[in-house]
Amino acid sequence: MKFRVYTKVGMIILVALLLIVPLGMISTVVYERNAYRNQVINEIERTWTGTQRIAGPVLSVPYWVEVNEQFVSKATGLEETRTRRLMRHVYWIAQTLSITSNAETETRSRGIYSVPVYSSSHRLTGEFDVTKLLELKTETPGFVSFGQPELSLIVSDIRGIGGNPTLLWNGVEHSFKAGSSVPHLGAGVHAEINIAKNAKRIPVDITLELRGSQELSFAPLAKELTAQLKSSWPHPKFDGQFLPEKREISEQGFSSRWRMSSFATDAQGKLNDCANGGECHSLQQLSFGVNFFEPVDIYVKVTRAIKYGALFIVLTFVAFFLTETLTRSRLHPLQYALVGLALALFYLLLVSLSEHISFGASYAIATLACAGLIGVYLKGALGQSRLAAVFSVGIALLYAMLYSILRSEDFALLMGTFLLFAMLATVMLLTRRIDWYEMGARSSSVDSHKPE
Repeated sequence: MKFRVYTKVGMIILVALLLIVPLGMISTVVYERNAYRNQVINEIERTWTGTQRIAGPVLSVPYWVEVNEQFVSKATGLEETRTRRLMRHVYWIAQTLSITSNAETETRSRGIYSVPVYSSSHRLTGEFDVTKLLELKTETPGFVSFGQPELSLIVSDIRGIGGNPTLLWNGVEHSFKAGSSVPHLGAGVHAEINIAKNAKRIPVDITLELRGSQELSFAPLAKELTAQLKSSWPHPKFDGQFLPEKREISEQGFSSRWRMSSFATDAQGKLNDCANGGECHSLQQLSFGVNFFEPVDIYVKVTRAIKYGALFIVLTFVAFFLTETLTRSRLHPLQYALVGLALALFYLLLVSLSEHISFGASYAIATLACAGLIGVYLKGALGQSRLAAVFSVGIALLYAMLYSILRSEDFALLMGTFLLFAMLATVMLLTRRIDWYEMGARSSSVDSHKPE
């Protein structure tokens, strides 16, 4: 079969475009495996407990007021006045609050997938300023009396509450009941409490045991708040609107400390908006905490690697074509296609191995397998052991560069750009003295004199 230069280039481009199909199929496989992993995680969370968010404590004080209403009497048709009694609520956050937490982690597995879960203990101590109750009584028009005050602690997944949470209110022990007395804020527990007439600041002390998975966070509902969290998990990811001011991380676990004030959070205003108006989005966003995440998400890394798949195929094909041009070797487009399939298979090998062994080991095995296979194949196709070894080593180096890019998220774009520039510069330097018109003419002349 007779090939001219432009025909050969066209065939190579067509083969490269067709190889996008297997890359897309492999990408779909990675997506499906990731979706299945997430499904397993959700199942484990349903049988254990999900992510946990602790908010509070919040003091809820109901009070009765009398209001006058104007209405038209049906009997006389005249406007009359009647008095109605209404119940309203006021919600207050703690004046000071100190949170001390400890989370012991373990791993729950199902099949080849595992999820970090934790059992945590929490102690919340602080004070509530109740002097405003007197102001509420004297400044509220139509004030009648106070109702039963309640103290609520919000817990996002109450299935994780272990044992009986304890509450010391002004030194007196109270029992928690299920449910929160703060509307729109979520599930939790509450306790009925008493407030003395002349009370000013009342101390509160709460202990809580809580199970959860993957994430533990807190809402800073206090005018002055400090929080300390320790855990045996060595890979914390601190989330939320507030990062810890101090943290120590080691292979044995981590410890962290937060400190913040209502000047930064406006917690009281956001609580009022949520409890009275139902606008809770800003309050729900107000959080700090930690995610017990796995340091290597294989599906994210493989997905990022596949994005370089087409580039690697193009670079390899360019190298093959230059080899043909400079050494007068001949490779059939079908041979290009087989090498391209080997390059695409690398990513399927990588994801399947990574589900069972470490990502680094999987990457090394997949690289050696694909680079070795291509080297052995080219040795037979080109008939030159040295040239085949050069291609095999070059492909291995390409994958080594990709591994460095995957590990360095902050510099991934910079490293990828340098790689592209280096490859383009290499091609331009190697081909700067080639007369493509002469090569095309020579190719046509050679083909025309070949015996049929």
